[in-house]
Order: sequence, then C-alpha cells, then structure tokens
Amino acid sequence: MTNIAGFYGLQAPLGPVWAAVVVAIGDFILAAVVVQAARNSEPGPEMALALDTRKMAIEAIQADARDIKITIDTFGQDIRDTKDAIAGFVQNPLDATVQNLLIPAATSIIKGLGSKKDQA
Repeated sequence: MTNIAGFYGLQAPLGPVWAAVVVAIGDFILAAVVVQAARNSEPGPEMALALDTRKMAIEAIQADARDIKITIDTFGQDIRDTKDAIAGFVQNPLDATVQNLLIPAATSIIKGLGSKKDQA
C-alpha cells in the first residue's frame, strides 16, 4: 500500500514513468538494507537446537532402518529354512520326521527322567 500511495503522490509532480522509477529505487534500497541486516545477524540458540533435533531425527531414522533390515533378513532366512525343510521332507520324509519329531521327543523324555532322578 505504501508503494501505491508513493506512486500516486509522485505521479502529479514527476509523471507516471518517473514516479514508478522512484518507487522502484526506494524498494531496491529497502531490499539492500534488509539483505545487509540479514548478513550481519548471527544465528540464535534456536538454530543450534534445530540442528541438534535434526541430527537426532536422522540417527533415529537410521536406527529404524537398520532394525527393519535385520527383521527382513531374519524373515528371509526363516523362509529359506522353511523351504529347505519342505524340500528335505519331500526328498526323504522319514529322515525329516525323525529329526523333527523323534529327536525332540527323546530329548524331552531324557530331560524328564533326569529331573525325576534329581527330585528323588
């Protein structure tokens, strides 16, 4: 609004073209003052706090990304183990049954007998 008022105020004595030139020069001078003031200003404590917050956020994102990668790798290994177990069962069903059923059952029985002996 100040530009418009200045233009209309200077239009009568200078004419419309020179009034616009004077207003534009005033705007450039004002812009130069603002730029110089910005160059001379030092960042406040808010900038340090913002940079620290940014650094912590980046570290948290990287930690989350590592956790997700580990989870995906573990899931992939579980899928490969399951595929290998299925392939082993299809190729030799008796060996797979012995490994998956009889060995754990025998181990449980032996542990159970050992714990009864300890109690007695």
